[in-house]
Amino acid sequence: MDHSDQDPGSLGMDNNDEQEFTAEFYNFEEERSEEKFKQGQIWAIYSDIDEYPNYYGLIKEADWEGAGFVSLKWLELLPMTEKEKLLLENNLSVGCGRFKVVSGIQRYESTCAFSHVVHAKAIRKNTLYEIYPNIGDVWAVLKNRSGNVDGEKLLIMALFR
Repeated sequence: MDHSDQDPGSLGMDNNDEQEFTAEFYNFEEERSEEKFKQGQIWAIYSDIDEYPNYYGLIKEADWEGAGFVSLKWLELLPMTEKEKLLLENNLSVGCGRFKVVSGIQRYESTCAFSHVVHAKAIRKNTLYEIYPNIGDVWAVLKNRSGNVDGEKLLIMALFR
């Protein structure tokens, strides 16, 4: 999904972050306290379409004490396989793979749209990252993926060593 030329409303996101998302399977409130935001981190960001953290953003600046905001650049899937290309063409989110940083900066004045920090491997710092589950991570995975988010079955996976 190309976020670079879209306004946040067309992505189902609001600059004012008035809508607060609550995950049914984990309390992310402590994970997204203002002091946890640091430049260079990658965060999962909620979609208001299905209320899952379907997007990723690279934190460019976090200034809660002064101006009271965090700014980011979106990460967008860089499809490597035909299946990833097909998912992207059908506007279905992909949780892991290679992601490129796109131009344009999004600014948020609260932490409500953010879910958690994502452990990403930098392929080219500030431009290209790989995101895959790591030991100790908990991921929610859709079973039998289709375009109908209402009928999806969610599997919760914890990765152990």
